[in-house]
Parts: sequence; structure tokens; C-alpha cells
Amino acid sequence: MSLAEVGYWSARLDFADREVPQRFWITELGIGKRSDIELVFGCRLQCLTLGEDAPFTRSVPRVVNDVIQNAPAYLDARPARVTCKQVVNADDVIWLVKLIADPKRRHDVVVLSLPDETDDPSYALIGADSLARRCAGAGHIITLTSNASYALTDILGKELSVFGGAIRSYRPGFVMDDADPAEHPLALPNRILSWNGIGSFAFAEFVTERLLDSTVRGRDLEGDLPSFQKAKSVALEFERKARVAAGAPETDLLALADEELRQLKSQIEEKSRETDALLLQADADREQLENEVERKSEEVLNLRARVQYLEKALLDSGVSKATTIPDTFVELNKWAVESLSGSVVLLPRALKAAQKSHFEDVPFAYRALLLLKDHYVRMRRGEITRQSYELALAEMGLEDLPCFAGDRSGQFGDEYFVRFNGVRRELDHHLKGKNSRDPRYGFRLYFFFDEETRQAVVGSFPEHLTTGAT
Repeated sequence: MSLAEVGYWSARLDFADREVPQRFWITELGIGKRSDIELVFGCRLQCLTLGEDAPFTRSVPRVVNDVIQNAPAYLDARPARVTCKQVVNADDVIWLVKLIADPKRRHDVVVLSLPDETDDPSYALIGADSLARRCAGAGHIITLTSNASYALTDILGKELSVFGGAIRSYRPGFVMDDADPAEHPLALPNRILSWNGIGSFAFAEFVTERLLDSTVRGRDLEGDLPSFQKAKSVALEFERKARVAAGAPETDLLALADEELRQLKSQIEEKSRETDALLLQADADREQLENEVERKSEEVLNLRARVQYLEKALLDSGVSKATTIPDTFVELNKWAVESLSGSVVLLPRALKAAQKSHFEDVPFAYRALLLLKDHYVRMRRGEITRQSYELALAEMGLEDLPCFAGDRSGQFGDEYFVRFNGVRRELDHHLKGKNSRDPRYGFRLYFFFDEETRQAVVGSFPEHLTTGAT
């Protein structure tokens, strides 16, 4: 079906399934003219079942691989591939970071880090080239050497990086300095190797399924790739207008109108089938995810309760190990993991703000974080009194004050908002210390308390955020 008037070509191929009765596979192709030298290509594969709704495996039609291999093809303005992209040096890492943080990116970036001491992509825990071939056009498949992992960690921070054989999917919408690690799923090696009690093969199937599923969810599919039925309707509309202009007999126009009506009814039926299929899949996915989330949440709550019990027992016994106070922010992330875990979360934005700051009394900033852990969080959990917390604040010359009231929190854009566990949250409190506008001396620590995890979450420190007085 060619639409020369709008520079669009569409085709449809229907095949009966060889194994499942009354199941059909519908492949639709679309090519649109974007400019004199650039075309847009798209492919849609649909499974239509009229009989028993037996499970099926998502796949990419072979024609997509053929197009990528035989023409200059691009995905998110980067060369499309049917093999993995290897990231091995600093220049490659800069390329990768630009891809991850590209605000126009629409497809996942799946990074397979390699185990230490090897640069061979074949040592990835799942087959990188196989994954790239099966998901051609649906995502970016990257392998990352151990040296490149260090460089990526230096840029993104440990919480958002990937290394040591782990695999991470960077979803679209990644924002530097404000990305939530929970929105960019990380799978550690032991989890991959035991996935669903089967192992890495099952995990590879899971990643493939999720990548292909992402291409049809939350997107304007008709806008991206008008269906064959839509193209036929548009063609009939063009033909009707041409016949009217040529003075065609009324009987011809009525026949054409009947054909348009049949095409519209066919489109409605097709959309109804697509909607039913998506709803069934969504219900199944939701149930599976709800069960997984419930199980994981119970595990996390049990572990967190155990950590809190042990921490309280150590504090009450008076034999807890003294915490080392560093004099630089270089190892802040490592220190936070060792000293604050279970009570205080430092978001990547806070880590970067500290490492870029000019604040001179670095040990003071570390002690403020410990004050949150040992006094504020314990006060919120009911382990100590408000008076004990306020006494600890006074000893350090600090005040705990709300940041803003009402709508004022939004007057500086997203500066006072962060994402935590996939939810936009406001930094509604701050510890106010040395009251100087000179960034070398003035101290502020912006945070909120998360009731679900019973932790303080730090979004920025040790310098001022913008205020009306700035």
C-alpha cells in the first residue's frame, strides 16, 4: 500500500501458526519519508488467537535484522546493531553516558558488565550477541569491561553504576544527578545465576520479554507506525477526494464510501483484539509483579527490622564500634554504605553535591549525617525522645527546620524534589548550621523521612539550595 501524497508505504503479511490451531501471526511493515535522504522504518508483529489462548514467545521479525544489516539504520540517533556494543575505554564510557542521559532516548540501555580480569564479551553471564540479535531495534545491548566499569562509576556514582558481572537496564528518562537507582533495575550475579530456579538462560528470556514488551506499552503506536488498516483508510480517503474532484458518478462515490466503512469497522475490530490482548497480558504481568513485590517487601522489612534491632542493642550496650570520620568526600559513598545503611540513604544527587562542594569543615558534615542516624531516625522510630534529639542538635550548633510551606516548595523548579523508590518526593526538612552564604562555611543538609522504610533520605548537602534570599 503506497501513499505517495504523504510519503508512506505499508504492507501486511498474515501467517497461520504451524502448531496452534486458529492462531495467526500478522506482520506489518511501514516506511515513512522524513526527508530526501532519511526514511523511518517500523515493524509490528501481532499474535491473533481465535481459539485457545496458549502462551507465546515474543520475537522480532527477521526482516528487522535484515534491514539493520543491509542499510545504515539508527536507533535513538545511534547506529542500530544486531551484535552487542563493547565499551572498553574512557571514550567509550563517555559515549555510553551520553546515550544513557539522552532526554530523547526511547529505548532501554541494557549494560552487561563483565567479571573482573576479563575483556571478553563471551564471559558475560548471558549471551550478549544473542540478546542483541533477538532484541534488534528494541534496545541497546552493551558489554562493559571492568576498567570501563570504574570509569562509569566515577561519573554516575556507585549506586547507579554496574560492575562485577551484574546487569543493569537504564530506562528512558534518566536524569543526571537526580536519577533514582530503583527506576533502573540492577540484577546481581547470584540473582542472575539462580533466576526462577533455572539460571542465566531464564534471566536472558526475562530481559528479552521485557525489552520487546516495552516497545508496545505507553506509546502512540499509530503515531509511530500507522497500521496497514489505517493506511488503507487514508488511501481510500485520498481516492474519494480525487474522484469527487474529477466529477465521478454518485454510484462510484457510494461504493467507495461502503469500502471506507468496511475498513473503519475492520480497524475497530483490530483495535478491540489488540486491547483485549494487552489487558490480558497486563493482568498477568501485574499479578506476577505484585507477588514478587510482596515477597521482596516482606524480606526487606524483616531484614530492616533485624538491622534496627541489632543497632539498638549495640547502642544500648555502649560497646558499638567508633565510626571513622573522613576529612574528604572522596570515599563518601563507601562510608555511607558502611556507616549509615538501614537508617540514612544518600541519594546520588547528594553524593555528587558533596563531592563538588567547597565546604571546608568536612568532618562536621559527616557528623551531621551520623546525627541523623543516631538521633533523628531513632527519635522518629520512637527509640529516643524529641528532647534527646534536640539536645544533640544543640551540641553541634544545628537546627532542624522545615524548608518551605505550601506552594513555595515549587518556586525553584525541581531543586527541592527528588525521586526515591520511583516516587517524586519533597525535601521538606533541612539541618541548618553555620549561617553563612559563603559556600566554604555555610552548612545545610536537606532531607525527608520515608515512613515506609523508616529511614532519613538525604537529597543534598552540605551547601545551600536556592532560596528567596539567594
